[in-house]
Amino acid sequence: SSGGDMLPERQSETETIEDLKRHVDNLTRRHKIEIETLRNEAIFNANQEYETKLRNWQETSEQRHLEEVSQLMEDSSRERQRLLREMEVFKNRGTFLKEPSVGRISLTSETSESCLLETEYEYLKEILYRYLKGEHTNQLLKVILAILRYSETEKLAILNES
Repeated sequence: SSGGDMLPERQSETETIEDLKRHVDNLTRRHKIEIETLRNEAIFNANQEYETKLRNWQETSEQRHLEEVSQLMEDSSRERQRLLREMEVFKNRGTFLKEPSVGRISLTSETSESCLLETEYEYLKEILYRYLKGEHTNQLLKVILAILRYSETEKLAILNES
């Protein structure tokens, strides 16, 4: 027989081998696509988990910071009240010193409501320092507004502008 003529059995085997090669190539392409899809899903899920954990940490950190600031404000307010009571006691005894700003820094007048205690002043100074450095600006702005006793209307107006 001539070289171009194949026996039907050999031709069938060759076609079967070619079919199997195509099938293997198709399976290989499909598996590569599946592997890439799974890899992309794993990366996406890892990113989602990371973002969730980061967001939770940030919220927890901010909450903890706000709680610390609130506690400091409460402590400062209690200390202010204690000092105001002591002033009343000294006034009532007649031993109140006539120096108008002992232990206080006057902002506008000598009334107790318009003066800051030195401790409040030092605290305000520290908070303003951090605020001006750009640390926790939103939370610190709220603290500053509270220390300076802005009205709710003023606070809202300022917070809406920032």
